[in-house]
Amino acid sequence: MMRMILMKAVAVLIDLWLHDDESTSCSEEAKYDCTDRDDFVNPNRTVSFSTVQIREYNVIVGDNPFCKTGLPLGLGWKYTQGPAMDIDQTTTTTVRRKHYSEYRLCANERKERLLLVSKYALEELDQMEVEFHRERQEAEARKQKDQRRRQKLIMAIMQL
Repeated sequence: MMRMILMKAVAVLIDLWLHDDESTSCSEEAKYDCTDRDDFVNPNRTVSFSTVQIREYNVIVGDNPFCKTGLPLGLGWKYTQGPAMDIDQTTTTTVRRKHYSEYRLCANERKERLLLVSKYALEELDQMEVEFHRERQEAEARKQKDQRRRQKLIMAIMQL
C-alpha cells in the first residue's frame, strides 16, 4: 500500500517535472471554491430579456487540433452587428434545430468557404494546410516522447 502511494506521488512529481515550462500558478479568480456558491444562490431571482442583437463574425483559419484533414475554421474578432430586435419577434418563428453533424464541413467545403470570405489565394491556403499538419505531427511526436520518458522514469522507480 505504501509503495503504491509512493509511486503515485512520484508519478505526479514526474508529470510536474516534464511540464515545468508550463505555468502552474493560479489567479485569484481560479482559487474560488465552487462549493461556496450556495451562499449566493437565491431561488426567487428571475432573469428576463427584452431585445436581442445578432452578430456575424468573420471566418478565419482556425487552430483546432482535432481537424484531421484540411484547414480548421475559426471565428475572428471582427463582426457586423445586426439591429436590436424584440425577443418576442425572434422567438415566434420556430426554426428546426439542426443536428450537430449537419454543421460539419468536409475539407473541400472549408477551403471553399475560406476562399470566398478571406483574402487568401488557393496557393496560400494549400501552404497553410501543409504547415498546420506538419505542426500537428510534431506535437504528436512530442507527446509520444513525453509518454516514453514518463514510462522509463516510472520503470526506473519501480526497480528501486
